[in-house]
Amino acid sequence: MIASQYKNIIQWTVGNEEFDESVYPLNIVRRIFDNLGVAFPKGELDKILNILKSGVYMGWRACSKNDVQKYADLGVASLGIAPEHVVIILPDDKISNFALDKSLENVSSDIVKHISAVTEEESREMSFFVYSYGYIIS
Repeated sequence: MIASQYKNIIQWTVGNEEFDESVYPLNIVRRIFDNLGVAFPKGELDKILNILKSGVYMGWRACSKNDVQKYADLGVASLGIAPEHVVIILPDDKISNFALDKSLENVSSDIVKHISAVTEEESREMSFFVYSYGYIIS
């Protein structure tokens, strides 16, 4: 998948699917990964974080904050996750040549963003992961 396809699937999911408001952030993340064809653990965020940290869940691998954006720019499913918060990392607009529809920014701004939009406070508690199936992670 290339960056514009990755971003297009994220945008389509956010703009066209219904979500249970009681579990909105996690529900939308699951739906995006389902639409990307990417396996994602079941459970609450703290459980998912522990599963991904184990390094043995269906192609997910830990990476640094710096590397997570590089993989998103390649169209690789990328996220930052903490026990109370999850963010899907978007590819750089210049690389993907596909800007997120302005009408969706308010809906998704806390759930999908570029790594540059993740605050220092957020990133201190986050671990970063990429779906490495088919990619070599250095």
